[in-house]
Amino acid sequence: MRLENQKQSNVLATGPANKSIGMSLDLDSAQVLMQMLSKNLYSDAIGSTVRECASNALDSHRRAGVNKPILVSLVRNNSNNYEFSVEDFGIGLDADDVEKIISKYGKSTKRDSDTELGMMGLGFKAPLAYASSFYFTCRKDGVERKYMMYEGEDTNTIDLIYEKPTTEGNGVKVTVPIKWGDRYDFVNKIKEQLAYFEHVYFNVDDIDNNFVIHRSNLFQFSELSSDNYLHVCLDDVYYPLDFKKLGIDKIEIPVGLRLSLTDGVFPTPNREALRYTPEAKAAILEKIQRFANVMTQRYNQSVTVDSNVYAVLKYYTNNSRYINMFGKQFDYNQIAPFATATIATPKIPGVDTLELHTLQGYAFGSLLKNYRRSYKYENGRMYEIKNDDSWSSRVDWDEPKRRHYLLNGDMRGNKKAYLRELAENHTASCVYFIKEKAKHKQMTLNGSQGYKELLKLNNYPKDQWRAVIKEWKQIESLLLAHVVDADAIEVPQHWLDARKNNKVAKMKATKAAKGAKLEGDFNCKKAESLLRYNDGRNCKFVAGRLNVQTIEEGNIVYVYTHHDDFMKLDKMYEDTKKMGIEYITLSQRELDIIEDSGEAVDNLVSYDDFVKGHEKFVQIVTAVRIHRFCNNYNDVFDRRSYIKEVYSELVTDLQSLIDYRGLYLYPTKHSSFGDLDDLVKIAEENNLFDDTYYQLQEKVHQLLKTHYYFNTLAKVISYASTSSGILDCMAQLMTCNGLEVNDTYKYNYLKKASEDAETE
Repeated sequence: MRLENQKQSNVLATGPANKSIGMSLDLDSAQVLMQMLSKNLYSDAIGSTVRECASNALDSHRRAGVNKPILVSLVRNNSNNYEFSVEDFGIGLDADDVEKIISKYGKSTKRDSDTELGMMGLGFKAPLAYASSFYFTCRKDGVERKYMMYEGEDTNTIDLIYEKPTTEGNGVKVTVPIKWGDRYDFVNKIKEQLAYFEHVYFNVDDIDNNFVIHRSNLFQFSELSSDNYLHVCLDDVYYPLDFKKLGIDKIEIPVGLRLSLTDGVFPTPNREALRYTPEAKAAILEKIQRFANVMTQRYNQSVTVDSNVYAVLKYYTNNSRYINMFGKQFDYNQIAPFATATIATPKIPGVDTLELHTLQGYAFGSLLKNYRRSYKYENGRMYEIKNDDSWSSRVDWDEPKRRHYLLNGDMRGNKKAYLRELAENHTASCVYFIKEKAKHKQMTLNGSQGYKELLKLNNYPKDQWRAVIKEWKQIESLLLAHVVDADAIEVPQHWLDARKNNKVAKMKATKAAKGAKLEGDFNCKKAESLLRYNDGRNCKFVAGRLNVQTIEEGNIVYVYTHHDDFMKLDKMYEDTKKMGIEYITLSQRELDIIEDSGEAVDNLVSYDDFVKGHEKFVQIVTAVRIHRFCNNYNDVFDRRSYIKEVYSELVTDLQSLIDYRGLYLYPTKHSSFGDLDDLVKIAEENNLFDDTYYQLQEKVHQLLKTHYYFNTLAKVISYASTSSGILDCMAQLMTCNGLEVNDTYKYNYLKKASEDAETE
């Protein structure tokens, strides 16, 4: 590296100088200076060792005109310890070079070079910043010599270990013994420091030599680099950028700007960072601007002027801007503020007057808002979307890959089945049926006043307003172009015939599978658990056959109703699984047969008879009532093990209520069994609760209302260590309010009070 002589331009003087003293180095302080220039010069000992050794090797190859790679290794030696080494095949070193150059601090042969990084005469000693000693083997002019450089008592020293003739070519190998625990740090630093070195072969685990360095004259990208921010490559040596010194925000693009010494950018003496002189900052900022303009050009290539409607709308509604390079995506927004080149903007064919870039996000969001989803086909099922204003009913224009049908007519019968089959056979994972909203629910955009704010018509001359609105409507028509008009679809006759034949075949197959109908058999639909979530439903009803005699001999109660009233049973299904009840629906024909038979079967009960006071009905509603009571006083119920010490009579009643509830329900604190509200209301109107537990609940309720301090104190009993004082308080309040405290607690409490008095 060429070292320029520098001196201050302006010399301040207050008077004539009587005497000038030239400054020099104190040779008596040589050891201190050497310690500073080797051990204390580098803040990153491992990174500097890797960089300096590799840089010296690279400089040697350049001076010798060698194109073969240098060899960087991290391997185990014969002692089973790791060694880091860098070997070059350049000009080599002889004894004279070691004595007159390598052994001298500050001695360099590179100060007149514009292509070599060394100039301080310090880099070769960099391994001493990490280790107290290291080895270097030199070959030159047929002689091989091995040396050890180490920290001596008085001065750093180089010892010649051996000298012998060799037939190998010139070169130098630096070998540094490393600590076992530093192996992974060396691997990471090798990747970081040498990511852009072109002529390097790595003999290092975890580094694949097939990684690619993508180079251009302005910047480069290395697959080995782990720096996610813009950085600098000074003659292929990696340097992170100090964005604060440049006065700019961080640029999160993992690319290295290519700079050289001729650009006026130099490293610090330890070569761990760049010197941010005014000239260097100007050069770096100029490179960033050039890089930003190149990125703008690359981005513009991905933005076509006449693009499809979805791509254009996404451009204007999404601020994300990405550029594909080197098999990766780079965020253009990171570099955009530094560009002087103009970014391209896409257009929709035929939209020439309307300036899309002036619109706000809500304007694009209003597209297709006069339509709503009415049905959705997904995962083999057709769902009706009933709520016009729900999120699920919204039609988003950003769904070109999903299949849409426009259906303003009814979805029923053969038409529904045929459309379902079309949806099932489509490759899209989700198919929507949309319809136009009723006129009174449409957006109020009719007329120029509605569009005035949405499209910012005041930005245009009035004679262009009509053209702007027309182009906006054209955009919406382009979005609807992929929608199939389901109202115009006719159900083919061959499909109807095939459906009829298939239905008949299924009926015959079902009848054959069930066998002949025996005496007492009847067809029904039996409630079963859902295989997938279905909003608003607890079960599904599956066709089957039951026998009256089998029901009568069993222990299960069957509650039945008409097929059309299945939701009455659906509401009971999930919450009463513990009750031993099966729910079935019947056709009118089967209902008539059962009711006209005149034979009462205790285990076969109609829904109407069930809610008139069947034993299991009474148990269900009583358990639900108790559960809701438990939730209202959940602190008392949760802390009953503590309260038992003071008032066991209350806890006995609490436990009885909990036990009853547990016989018939699977309760949780957050469940109120809302689906059973209708049953509870019927029970309340007709007083159909279990009288014993109804009275017990009322008794406990009255007690807790009168003596509300039970609930208040129970809230603050958090763990055993706080319970003692709170229970003492509870006992005193009980006594004051006429309740009898447990004898055991009373005895222990008085005994403790007596002991405390004696202690005092």
